[in-house]
Amino acid sequence: VGLCMDDKSDMKDKIQDVLDRIKVPFPNVLIQEGGQEPFMTAVDKAGEGSLPATLGYDKSGKRVAFFMEALTHDILDKKVAPLLGK
Repeated sequence: VGLCMDDKSDMKDKIQDVLDRIKVPFPNVLIQEGGQEPFMTAVDKAGEGSLPATLGYDKSGKRVAFFMEALTHDILDKKVAPLLGK
């Protein structure tokens, strides 16, 4: 699931246009205006808030990865592959 943290609700149509154009193959949600900080604090107690961020969870719901960088498919494969054996 992708979460868009843009802080302007009027961006919704523009964001959807970009997602459609680049053919994002997973659901995306726009965080409501004013909800960015509480969401990021809930996700990362350190409050880093860096974007883009990619989080990975195991099947029990435990966070096992937190990447604060833009990831290509190839880079993500290399970073996630070692976690699959755990």
